[in-house]
Amino acid sequence: MPDYGVVIGWVPGNYSQRVQVARSADDGSGNPDTTTTTLLATALPDQTYYYDALPPDNAFRHYQVRHVLTGLIDGAWSSYVRAKPKLVPPSYLDSVGDQTSPASAALPSSYTVGDFLYASAAAALSKRAAVATGNLLISQGASTAPAWGKLASTHLSGDYTFPGSLTITGTLSGVTTLTATTIGGTLSTAAQANVTSLGTLAANLLFVDATYDIGASGATRPRDFFLSRNATIGGTVTSVGLLTAQAGLTVSGGLTSLLGILQTGGIAVRLENTFADLPAGAAGQGLEIGTAGGLTYLQVYNRTTAAYAPLMFTASTYSFENTGSSTISASGIAVTVGALTATTGAFSDDVIITSASATPLTIARSGGAATSMIMRTGASKYAWQMAAQFYTDAGLDFVPSTAVGGTTFTTPVFGLTQAGPATFYGNAVAMGALTATTVTGTGLFLTPASASGGAGLRLPHGAAPSSPTDGDIWTTTAGLYVRINGGTVGPLT
Repeated sequence: MPDYGVVIGWVPGNYSQRVQVARSADDGSGNPDTTTTTLLATALPDQTYYYDALPPDNAFRHYQVRHVLTGLIDGAWSSYVRAKPKLVPPSYLDSVGDQTSPASAALPSSYTVGDFLYASAAAALSKRAAVATGNLLISQGASTAPAWGKLASTHLSGDYTFPGSLTITGTLSGVTTLTATTIGGTLSTAAQANVTSLGTLAANLLFVDATYDIGASGATRPRDFFLSRNATIGGTVTSVGLLTAQAGLTVSGGLTSLLGILQTGGIAVRLENTFADLPAGAAGQGLEIGTAGGLTYLQVYNRTTAAYAPLMFTASTYSFENTGSSTISASGIAVTVGALTATTGAFSDDVIITSASATPLTIARSGGAATSMIMRTGASKYAWQMAAQFYTDAGLDFVPSTAVGGTTFTTPVFGLTQAGPATFYGNAVAMGALTATTVTGTGLFLTPASASGGAGLRLPHGAAPSSPTDGDIWTTTAGLYVRINGGTVGPLT
């Protein structure tokens, strides 16, 4: 052991109590200076002495000890023991006696992690064994031992402030004010299926009632409903059912993917616009669709002159007519008309009719196609036909010649496609050349009289027919032949 030091010894107390050692300086008169008291150490239960090294200043030190328990009940400090470096005279040896805690006999003999100690009597301590997670030690009154339990409404009173978030997994009831509250589940009451049963809890409460109306509560508050999103974030409002605006609908932006506008009354839809450069008092121009049991008119409306230019629909025939005077100008553009009916038409330029059909133009009088005249293409791509009826080929064909066969009608061929007899009204029919397989006449076939310039009828020389028929006439280099009553007469030379 070093020369400079003091050994403080003691006798262990009951229940293996620990010991604390404190040291104070001398006040110069042999007494401890309590203002300098320092707690040196807390000795373990199985230790019976403490060694304190002293500085070589030949000054006195004062020591005291006490027994301690678990921090609930400690023993009293002993009297001071004075010691000096290098030498401790026998007259300074002292014993502080037994410092056992007076309440040590009342402590339980064993513990489990999580147990609590409480005063079960005036001079006795008892323990309360730990229970399942989530229970609180709740006071049962001044004369009753505390007990584990759940926090209930009977344990709370006054106002409470939660700096963080409060999560309620059960039912929230009896609330009069909700400020800056986020509800993750359903806000409802046990008595009603909607929030309107909350009465006058908040004048600005937004609710959905039993008929799925959305509005704000309060007897004097209108049920205006505003939907808004941050302009940067954007957002849309979707209505899967019919959206009705009884007093009107104001749209500050544009209407996108508009399928239809439904309105009761004489005017079904009016589309109107205002312009900054209109005259004073002018409100704009627009398109108006009127209805009275059906679509009756489509008109352009000029509010400046309060004038209409209506385009009418006849209800009985569903025909379209312009009650005023209108012009369709198609300079440089194409106008496509599905069907055109006009009483009188005048054209100041070429009329070009183009159709993918084989019949681009049909001119018919009221009564059907049987009395119509059609202009259509014939069998050839470059052929043209004008027929008197739709379902027959009775008409006039103009086709390129077989020899040319191209787009140029150098030697065009003109044909009569009449299935029945062709009648030429007049005294004479003049033809440059007639080529036919069979010609059948109903009257006299009259040829010109022979003259010095030429004969009226010519039968060129050829070969005799192998099977002539009565009445056949032909010529060969041998002469003229006639077939009469099954026999051939000739040659006549």
